Amino acid sequence: MAKEEMIDRLGKLREILEQKRMGGFLISNPSNLFYLSGFRPEGSLALVTQSKARIFVPELLYEQAKQLVGNFEVIAFRDKLLEKVGKFLAGEKIRRLGIEAGVVSIKRYGEMERVFERVKLVPLDGLVEEMRMVKTEEEVGLIIKSARICVAAFRFIKKRIRIGMKERIIACQLEYFMKKRGAEKPSFDIIVASGENTAYPHYQTGEREIRQGDCLLIDMGCVYKGYCSDLTRPLFLDIITGNDRRGARVLSFEFSGKYKKVYEAVYKAQRAAIERIRAGVKCSSIDAVARKVIAQAGLGDHFIHRTGHGVGLDVHELPWLEESSKQVLKAGMVLTVEPGVYLPGFGGVRIEDMVLVTKKGCEVLTED
Repeated sequence: MAKEEMIDRLGKLREILEQKRMGGFLISNPSNLFYLSGFRPEGSLALVTQSKARIFVPELLYEQAKQLVGNFEVIAFRDKLLEKVGKFLAGEKIRRLGIEAGVVSIKRYGEMERVFERVKLVPLDGLVEEMRMVKTEEEVGLIIKSARICVAAFRFIKKRIRIGMKERIIACQLEYFMKKRGAEKPSFDIIVASGENTAYPHYQTGEREIRQGDCLLIDMGCVYKGYCSDLTRPLFLDIITGNDRRGARVLSFEFSGKYKKVYEAVYKAQRAAIERIRAGVKCSSIDAVARKVIAQAGLGDHFIHRTGHGVGLDVHELPWLEESSKQVLKAGMVLTVEPGVYLPGFGGVRIEDMVLVTKKGCEVLTED
């Protein structure tokens, strides 16, 4: 990101802190540190006040941080991190300090109370995350690149799937392909579930060999220059008579039988939800649209998670497409839409695409 953009983000953060009457804000979420500084140092903290912005990094990261961070004063530490921070709080006479309570352990919170004398700690969860919801043009470009790598990986593996392959091997080939195309890493542990394993929404990929008549569920994503993608595709494995030129039996991916009913319900729910997406629409209403379609198919009790979520520096971030959400969509948000139906002992189907919210609708980023 350009230095000017980072400076602008700090300015917006300071405006929010002033409105909340905060003397400073202590940041420990690595994604928030990256958003504000362009550097993602694990085990680090940043302290933003109205006059200064400091980032505290372990000594082994100091030289790298100095090269990459232009809008924070970089301070190295070996130990006694909170004591270092406390001295700056005392020096600037900070009395109200915002913290990201959701990522602070009970032990760390107790240490803060002990070390930061005469400082009131105020939970400010979601403050930077809300700033991150609407993406800049540059961020959208990086997310699109990440999504394209992901789609290309799915196309690659779809041509190579054969009866008898292990779930784990499919996942390994996907990861290798994405990294070869420029991805830093998967944005989460790739899920490859087959047969009855597809009934587990967050199944841990294993050694099962895929069989004729299986539903194969692939949930994948990658990180490109810090930004994530997320894509889920279900495939039904049936054999067409005959072999390909390598002697392998040719597969058809067209759903049939009981799986067909489930697939069609999930597909219709996802299309209905995507058609509803545009700036100004409540996130809860997107969730409601998807649930209504699946309920009408008699499968409502088997849709057991939210309809979608934001994607950016984290693969799961604000806003949430769920019943309890109070958020309203804005142009520039990037979301997933991923309704699913899961039947224990049988299997499940989930379809997930990423969309960019626009003023008049949305643009699907993961068409394959």
